[in-house]
Amino acid sequence: MKQITIKEDENKFIFLNEDTEIIANENSKVNVVSFNDSLKIVGMLNGRNSEINCYSIFYGINQDEINIDVKAVHNNENTKSNLVCKGILNDKAKLNYLGKIRMEKNSKNSDGYQKQDTLLLSEEAIANSIPELEILENEVKCSHGVTISRINEDNLFYLKSRGLNE
Repeated sequence: MKQITIKEDENKFIFLNEDTEIIANENSKVNVVSFNDSLKIVGMLNGRNSEINCYSIFYGINQDEINIDVKAVHNNENTKSNLVCKGILNDKAKLNYLGKIRMEKNSKNSDGYQKQDTLLLSEEAIANSIPELEILENEVKCSHGVTISRINEDNLFYLKSRGLNE
């Protein structure tokens, strides 16, 4: 697994296409984007006031199988993580999403957020999403959510009335 260290007081934007561990030091901020890749991203928030924002975007067609594994570990106080994954599946495409936020004992006043949304465009498309929270500190804020949905008939009618073909 590739490793990237974000230095103290550094602000960085990274585009990822391979398994990567990101180590964020004090007062650092990192924005990570991945597109359509099966990969594992681990964000280690080691420094006070460090932040990671991880955005995964996918579009699966035919018999694509997309595996996304994202984890944020809060090892210090006043850290922040946002894990956001959104995408569309068509045909017989499949998504396996595993997201985890871990708040260690010394992560007071930290904030972890996780959201995964999938739009299914066919009856055969499958999305498996498992968001996890592991909280070992009392004074933290953590939340997660998952939505997996299809376009309903009312929405489809609206889109067609605006000129979109089925």
